[in-house]
Amino acid sequence: MKHLFILGLVAVNSINHLFSQDATLIYTNTVNSTVTIETDIGLGSGFFVAPNIIATNYHVMEGALIANCYLNNSDTKFKIDGYLGVDKSVDLILLKVSTLNKPAIKFSTTTVSIGQKVYVIGSPKGLPATISDGIISGMRDIDGCKLIQMTAPISLGSSGGPVLNSNGELIGISVSQLKDGQNINFAIPKSNLDMLLNFKKEVPEELFTLVDSIVKKNDFPIDVVDTLVNSCLATSGGNQKMCSCLLGKIQMEYTYEEFAVIEVKMQFDQTPADFMDFIGKAIADCRK
Repeated sequence: MKHLFILGLVAVNSINHLFSQDATLIYTNTVNSTVTIETDIGLGSGFFVAPNIIATNYHVMEGALIANCYLNNSDTKFKIDGYLGVDKSVDLILLKVSTLNKPAIKFSTTTVSIGQKVYVIGSPKGLPATISDGIISGMRDIDGCKLIQMTAPISLGSSGGPVLNSNGELIGISVSQLKDGQNINFAIPKSNLDMLLNFKKEVPEELFTLVDSIVKKNDFPIDVVDTLVNSCLATSGGNQKMCSCLLGKIQMEYTYEEFAVIEVKMQFDQTPADFMDFIGKAIADCRK
């Protein structure tokens, strides 16, 4: 009986080894399902979870008004239409990209275990299509959120990238690193993404609706907001989407006190050149 048990263990280990993949194969099979996300405020990573739907971290998109993505092996950019679901409590968001569709990364159906090998694909420091590896070093509960601790290196720009097991299946989403630690990085368990997918919308929400969730430098008085919006609507042919976008950009860039000084200078035809440059770029972005 003992010999049969040992033979059974050997068989199971052999099967697991047969289906496990090395880093080269995992990269080849999944990199085309990953993207770099570029917004008007930063960079992040993401990956396909369904037709025309990309998952990433909420903090990658928080406060963004304009966003594009590109495959990690291409420079061609695709506009992100909006978001289909968001869960701030677990730092996840689902994005709609109607002009781009790639195979979804398969979700793992097995339980993660400490010590198992993991692979991460993302865009650390803006370097697309980067793969790194490590192990799961712990399961943590931080501020009420369950996180996977791992040694696979991640950096700024890696947020939102897939964390894969040795079969190339999704087990988590890269989210953060401990700045003062060495190889202490974290991922969100894929179960949270499973739940968000079950509640996704059919029609995407505009990205600028996320702007209200960020802490702005300073809220503008309501009469000033009304004046800015009405003025923009009058000169843009009633383009409400663009005007909301432009207002958000102004509020993120300037405090009300700073804007008030600029407003006075404008009345005397002394508009600062840097403000004109900012407005020109903001209008161009909001019209995309």
